[in-house]
This record gives sequence, C-alpha cells and structure tokens, in this order.
Amino acid sequence: MNIAPRYIASIENSGQHPSLQIFYELVTFLDVSVDQFFFADSNIYKSTQRRQLESLGVLAFLV
Repeated sequence: MNIAPRYIASIENSGQHPSLQIFYELVTFLDVSVDQFFFADSNIYKSTQRRQLESLGVLAFLV
C-alpha cells in the first residue's frame, strides 16, 4: 500500500478521518467486512476491539 506511516498514525492516534479511497484500500488489504461500519444498527457481532473504538469515538465518522 502506498500510504505514509505518518498518515496511518494520524488516523489511529489523532482521530483523523481517512479519505474514502484510503478507507477502501485499508479494508481491502486487511480483508475486513465493511458491513459493520455501514450497518452499525444491525445484529452484527461487535468485537471487544470494535466496542472500545466506538467508546473512544474513533469510528463515529463512519456511522
């Protein structure tokens, strides 16, 4: 992937929102389902990690 480590750190640590293109590249590379981000109110199992990120407001930009 052609994403600067500093940009990734800003997303992880500073709460910067990734662009749609970067979001797409990350979920494609990591083979992560995006359904849980776009359909957050459905009965999809939420991992402990996902709940922790939600409590910090890190994922609020996706909902």
